[in-house]
Amino acid sequence: MSVPSKVLVVGSAMTDLTAYTPKIPAVGETIMGSSFQTSYGGKGANQAVQSARLGAPTAFIATVGQDSYGDSYVNALVKEGIDTEGVMQIADSSTGIAVIWVDGNGMNSIVIVPGANMKMTPDDVTARLQCFFATSKDSVKVALLQNEIDLDANLATLRCCRTNDLLTVFNPAPYTSPCSNLIHECSILCVNEVELQMMLRDFGILQAVELSSDDALLQSCLTVVDHCVSLHGDANCHLQHIIVTLGALGAVWVSRESRQAVRFHAPVVKAVDSVGAGDSFLGCLAACLADDVSLGDAIRMSIVCASFSVQSRGAQPSYAYKRDLTF
Repeated sequence: MSVPSKVLVVGSAMTDLTAYTPKIPAVGETIMGSSFQTSYGGKGANQAVQSARLGAPTAFIATVGQDSYGDSYVNALVKEGIDTEGVMQIADSSTGIAVIWVDGNGMNSIVIVPGANMKMTPDDVTARLQCFFATSKDSVKVALLQNEIDLDANLATLRCCRTNDLLTVFNPAPYTSPCSNLIHECSILCVNEVELQMMLRDFGILQAVELSSDDALLQSCLTVVDHCVSLHGDANCHLQHIIVTLGALGAVWVSRESRQAVRFHAPVVKAVDSVGAGDSFLGCLAACLADDVSLGDAIRMSIVCASFSVQSRGAQPSYAYKRDLTF
């Protein structure tokens, strides 16, 4: 008998095609790469795999194609111990693909062809969630979402999860304008500095965010909260926390209630490949929160987990198991 899930991930599954090269080619430039790797990716699946590897019983809702990539992916998720009852294979679209370039400093550029990921409709996801909650409502604690599926499907997910009293974590990556109709529905918003800047521009604020300034990050995050409150009303704005991930600089956590910022520092490591590091952070965050770890400690532990991932190539291939980490 399967263990009831504590973490629910709703999102994307992609096959990653990664080329390693000394530098990212400019427009019109052809350069020689050093190596190539095919692996499993997609923000949703990445986060589900990281959560499961850290020992959290994890369920995944996604859509892939009825093709060799889709067949292989479902089998891989099952081997990771993930509940795949909510993963649907469809015939009229291919499994999503991500084409990735990684340079000599471990930095990356990515082109996504979402394929079947964008075929998940609000009705589809609602039906799958209802089936999931019929058997797992008493065990599941945290729902985790990203932005590689249809925005309306994400909105339906957030509302359904809130109705079922789940803590919801929303990562609006890749950022799609506008996200304001989603942000107020989640409990925790997790963005990087680029996504935060894009969000502020959506709100008509063109200020630059100084990454070294906790006060500037605090004011930017409070602007997001206050904008959501002004649009939807205080009672209808469910956003309580914003986490800004800053790569090697760690992260900043801003609480709506305290209106204060807390900085978390990252360990110094040799970065080989940053692909999927944000997903590693989020998968760990969900696993920790599902295990009743405080948000502050969960952020600290998630930074350690993400820092481990950047020291190896690939997204899922680099992800830690519980035995690999010392918190």
